[in-house]
Amino acid sequence: MGEYIKTLDFDFTIFTGDISSHDTYNYTLAKTAAYTDFFGNWMHTYLAHTPVYPVIGNHAFEFSHSQ
Repeated sequence: MGEYIKTLDFDFTIFTGDISSHDTYNYTLAKTAAYTDFFGNWMHTYLAHTPVYPVIGNHAFEFSHSQ
């Protein structure tokens, strides 16, 4: 998929985030950092030809379950 995306002509890309674990019992900071690194590297490789605008998602920060 990444190689195909490299052939497309995007004006820009919006990275909506939300890559942290949704199963809070399985959440670790290390796992979230690894996901962030993976997707950052993937975007750098396959979306280098277009601007990428990140936005903060509702799972970008850890809040209490009462939210």
